Amino acid sequence: METISANAADPFKHRFILFDTNILSALASSKRAARFSNIYDLLGDKQCEMTVLNSTKFELIGYCNDKAIYDKLNAWVDRFVVLDIKNEDVELAAFLSAIYKYRSHEISPKQISFCDCLNAAQLIKYQGRLPLVTADIHDYPLFLFDIAKTMVIDDNGKAVFVGVIVYNENKWLSLKEKFEKSGNQNSANEN
Repeated sequence: METISANAADPFKHRFILFDTNILSALASSKRAARFSNIYDLLGDKQCEMTVLNSTKFELIGYCNDKAIYDKLNAWVDRFVVLDIKNEDVELAAFLSAIYKYRSHEISPKQISFCDCLNAAQLIKYQGRLPLVTADIHDYPLFLFDIAKTMVIDDNGKAVFVGVIVYNENKWLSLKEKFEKSGNQNSANEN
């Protein structure tokens, strides 16, 4: 993959934009694609390459119960840039999950999936150079990320909120520091 360049003033002045499974699923659906094609309007006239993680690809095609559908979806998603997950991505995703729980005790593993944490890890890894488009904006907590743009899509009478999630360095560094200090406080309390 090419180096991802930054431009904090416009989250879409990037060459790449990461897509969550829920958006891919809607775009791949013959019944929903036309309604969700407005997502491209979020990008304006920017030429961004749609990017997905291999874990997102798994979520999209991994549970197909029909070989023809599996082959069709597999070929469709392979048109995009597919990023491989590295060990450090998994470690950062696990760290993020712990930070989420530290910051908001009511968050459960069922609420924010491993794949969502891997997507969030990419936002941090690329530090503002790789925005994420998702319809599950609650999976990317505002205490850590920002929503750069939103769009409401009429999905056959149901309002679907789509957001562009971006990295916020101040939120990340502050929460990371507090979380790391929490280990020292717990150790002191045990003595």
